[in-house]
Amino acid sequence: EAEEKTKILRSAIRKLNKTERNILIRYYYYNQSTKQISEETGINIETVKSKLNRSRKKLKDILNIGGYFK
Repeated sequence: EAEEKTKILRSAIRKLNKTERNILIRYYYYNQSTKQISEETGINIETVKSKLNRSRKKLKDILNIGGYFK
């Protein structure tokens, strides 16, 4: 079951654009702070925060449409 959930999540993340994916992966997988992401990518910290919030919403919407939240 955990393997299936991982597969579904990876598929949903691939539907995000490259910048959104990069920020989400850095934040959640590599545990980088928004400040660190900002410094390493050259993206303004407020933009990183905004993209992170929007990306989470998009990811939730993608999973909802796919019927993965009930």
